[in-house]
Amino acid sequence: MARICLPSWTMTKFHDAAPGAVRVPVQSDATVYVPVVFDKNGVLYSTTAFGGANGFGTVYKIDAKGNESVVRMERIQIGWWWTAAETFIGSRGCGGDLTCTVSSGCGLVYKIHSSGNYSVLHVFVGPDGQNPVGVLPDAAGNLYGVTAAGGAHNVGTAFKLTPSGQLTTLYTFTGGADGGQPHAGLIRDAAGNLYGTALAVGIVNSACFDFGCGVAFELSPAAGTWKETVLHSFNGNDGYGPEAPLTMDAAGSLYGTTSTGGDFSCTTIAAGSSCGVVFKISR
Repeated sequence: MARICLPSWTMTKFHDAAPGAVRVPVQSDATVYVPVVFDKNGVLYSTTAFGGANGFGTVYKIDAKGNESVVRMERIQIGWWWTAAETFIGSRGCGGDLTCTVSSGCGLVYKIHSSGNYSVLHVFVGPDGQNPVGVLPDAAGNLYGVTAAGGAHNVGTAFKLTPSGQLTTLYTFTGGADGGQPHAGLIRDAAGNLYGTALAVGIVNSACFDFGCGVAFELSPAAGTWKETVLHSFNGNDGYGPEAPLTMDAAGSLYGTTSTGGDFSCTTIAAGSSCGVVFKISR
């Protein structure tokens, strides 16, 4: 794929993140892992993975003038949505039932109003998934997402959560050719099919070590259940370790990135290191 430069685009730094222990009195900033979203008034919302008063991260907002304030001190994972009711829906990869793992819990799905009011929608306990990553709402208010671990094989699940809080496991990854450990949220097409990536397994070779190179997959409803179809198994040379959500164009082609793989000579940081790829999967 040829590199395309777009000189008409410019980047403006909007806000600097600083260590929570230094930033006073807000104390909200730290490493930032999630996208930003805007409300109807143009206020920007996002989260930090660490920092804040307790070191577990924050939900923060920044107005058009760059003024920052904290909505809630909380550690939150990638994947949250702004609703018409001025409520964010998202997931945490840790916390919840602290008996689920030795120390960190199995994670939960939550909602938080712009005023800061917070409630839990579902707490994962392991067999139903662990470490949820992202949630995708439909028009009926159902939420769809994946967990990076847990399930019958402890390599993740795909789930549906109804507005009443009922969770259904749509698919349990086996850690084989179907992939495992999905680390990115799902997207949906007009027909209701879901698409995502799994960080690990699939093809196992020397390029990808023992973890496997990962897959891109489709989940489709079929006769009251859901079927997984592997759309692409990465082999290292075409990338491995997809960790970001996919994007779909009007023709139904999928675009995404892998965190590693591709040109294995691009860096000398460590033996076998690589720089990742941008890919397209066509129908």
